[in-house]
Amino acid sequence: MSAQPSIMRNSTLGMVSGLSMSVAGFACSVLVARMLGVGASGSIAMALWIVSAAVMVHEIGLGGTLARFLPETRNDPQARKNILGALLRTFILAIMVGLAVVATGLWFYWPVVLKSHMASSAQATVFCALILLCFICHMFCAFAYHYMRGTDQFRGIAICSLIGAVSQVGVVVVGGFFFEINGALAGYVVGSAPMALIVLRLRPRGRVDREMRRRLMRFSWTLWVAALLSPLVWTRLDLLLVERLLDIHSVGLFAVAATLSALLIQLCMMVCSAVVPHLAAADPTHRLETSRTVIKCVLALLMPATLGAAAIAPILLPMIYGPDFAAAGLTARLLAMAAVGSVVTMTLSNIMNLLERNGRLILGGAVGAVGTIGFGLLLIPLHGILGAALARLIAQTLVAGITIGQLNRLQPGTVQGGWFSALLLSSLLSASSAAGVLALWPGGAGMGLAILTGGVVHAIIAKAIVPLTPTEHEWLRDFLQRRAAALKLPRFGRR
Repeated sequence: MSAQPSIMRNSTLGMVSGLSMSVAGFACSVLVARMLGVGASGSIAMALWIVSAAVMVHEIGLGGTLARFLPETRNDPQARKNILGALLRTFILAIMVGLAVVATGLWFYWPVVLKSHMASSAQATVFCALILLCFICHMFCAFAYHYMRGTDQFRGIAICSLIGAVSQVGVVVVGGFFFEINGALAGYVVGSAPMALIVLRLRPRGRVDREMRRRLMRFSWTLWVAALLSPLVWTRLDLLLVERLLDIHSVGLFAVAATLSALLIQLCMMVCSAVVPHLAAADPTHRLETSRTVIKCVLALLMPATLGAAAIAPILLPMIYGPDFAAAGLTARLLAMAAVGSVVTMTLSNIMNLLERNGRLILGGAVGAVGTIGFGLLLIPLHGILGAALARLIAQTLVAGITIGQLNRLQPGTVQGGWFSALLLSSLLSASSAAGVLALWPGGAGMGLAILTGGVVHAIIAKAIVPLTPTEHEWLRDFLQRRAAALKLPRFGRR
């Protein structure tokens, strides 16, 4: 099998995995909201925030280090065993430290649990125990995912993700019906279990020499710092601020309002995972032209989708989650608008990673984190969850601007003001047309017509003011042909 079909096959399986988990997460948020209400949505959101924050802090880049170094040992089983053993021992230590830290944090958080989340100490104890168990499963899941990536087991990733997604939805429904919040939270534990179980098959037997250990630790810590300052982390800080400055009801509204923007960011990650391998395999002498083509094609898809979601969010949110969440509609619109900045940042960050200049992303991440906290502390007391959404919008716009400037300094001419501003204008006009249709015909039928209208308007305007060059047409046609070929490949799991 040639390299290109293998790359495209693996990225396709990666999209299947990501899509299944994204759909499951969205479905579970809707089920919790419909079955248990606003307050329960807030409680689940805070529990998952604690888990995700703890995983990001204590994973210390070990998974990404696995995915980076294991492929180099494809023809050397002993070297693979040595690297896996060294990282697995560090991972076990990280789990133990993380459990101690999370347990200590929950001890201090206990009064809030009793006051805002649970009616009795017994229920609160189960709630905290599920958070600890969820942390362990998610840590195992992250390590197993990157191990399977590093050993080219993408078919296994897709299968585990599909099983986990179905199991998660099923347990959330059954558990939420019989045991309310704790039952629903158990679904998120079960959802990560199929992939987490892979770690139990691994053995920490190998050892690396001092030089390799130094390389592993340096890469791991650099990756960890960059990850802590990535948009996936600092965009979640506002949920904590809402919980601290407002109440659990506001957390529920804000968490649901953020689901649309979260889906858009996950869509960006899946699209980038599909096109970046193609870019990495491109001729280095044409890297600038190929980078510009990739960015233009990705943003031509994601910018109108993001702004279109912002246009329909106030109507769409109560249709999906119920009338109790109608008050979060405008907040969802602002958060979807903020996601434009995240989409731009993440797309350009992938290019900078390929240029091996990912260290420069730390500046944007630091600005984003400080901006989210600073503007949040200023605006949330004044405007509630709208203030939190506005703080995120400001912070993400600043970070996107910084990232554009950094990439253009590294590779001048990658993001040109002419086509970028034209693409933004086309996206804004298509979103406005969708909003206009919904204003005239609110409801389900109007929603479908609004989405269709927005897509047609963007296609017409973009074709007129953001035309693709012949080279870009050729790249896009070649990419789609390879994607179609990847989908037809037999024996997906074979290496």
